[in-house]
Amino acid sequence: MTATVSVIIPTRGRPKQVCNAVASALDQRLPSGESVEVIVVQDGPDSKTTEALNTIRSDCLRIVSLPCQRGHATARNVGIREASGEWCAFLDDDDSWMPDKLATQLDLARRLVADGALYTVVGCVVLAVTEQAEMQWPSRGPGDGEDIGSYLYARKGWRSVLSGHTLLQTSMVLLPTVLARRVPFRGGMRRHADPDWFLRLQGVEGVRFAIPMEAGPLARWNLGGVHRVSASGDWRYSLVWARRHARELGPGAVAGFLSGPAAHIASAMPNGSPRRRAFKVLLREMFEVGEPGFWDLLALVVKYTRMQSWRPRSRPGRSRGLGS
Repeated sequence: MTATVSVIIPTRGRPKQVCNAVASALDQRLPSGESVEVIVVQDGPDSKTTEALNTIRSDCLRIVSLPCQRGHATARNVGIREASGEWCAFLDDDDSWMPDKLATQLDLARRLVADGALYTVVGCVVLAVTEQAEMQWPSRGPGDGEDIGSYLYARKGWRSVLSGHTLLQTSMVLLPTVLARRVPFRGGMRRHADPDWFLRLQGVEGVRFAIPMEAGPLARWNLGGVHRVSASGDWRYSLVWARRHARELGPGAVAGFLSGPAAHIASAMPNGSPRRRAFKVLLREMFEVGEPGFWDLLALVVKYTRMQSWRPRSRPGRSRGLGS
């Protein structure tokens, strides 16, 4: 029987985590007559991961091993080419899903298609997990007709300064396989691969983004390796990315991106002249390339003063941290 959803999991060097991810994908509760296939793409030789995956007995699991390390983008693209399902969903090897994740997304995707959408890209609410807390993100989904760049970065109100107010990342997403093949992941990117992909998806006529907010958390997103910004403070890469995508983002989203992800990277630099210069450049670029508002300027101050590091221990399901 052909699978309904092909789940693509790129992995390297995380045998225990990837087995947990695979188990959560195989445990999805789909309607009768529908099924998943799980395609694990090993990014280069990895004997420990191979041994661990071989302990999973399931006809729904396929393992594809790349002859050398090529990176997550290539691994995902290989998985897309191998997919037999009508739909594709992506899962990072250190994340996991709740059992009703795919069924909930499929239901929404099919309703949107019936409502006239040509292609649907459906995310979900996640539990963003750190060693100190679990935060339920995002607090709102994309609005009808809202560009994905504006959704992710354009700030509206004080909540838009908070971490996780808006969010879309790979482990959240389900989309038609034909669309994933039409818009592959771009390799060679050091940062911002997810928004880069979403912007290119948005360029396809008839694409609609949505998140079933009422369903609550459908995935667990491990932030252990996601928000550890390099001490090198490679903020200029983000600056170049924002300039390159200024037209697709729009001026409000450019300002939000520079005061958000770019400033977050710059905030990792030690106190002193280089850090001050970085924030001066970001501030100038916010006005020259974007159109900052009060909330963008506040977010930049939050990042510069590192106020986001003052967050208290949050209770599960609540987000208290500043920044985005």
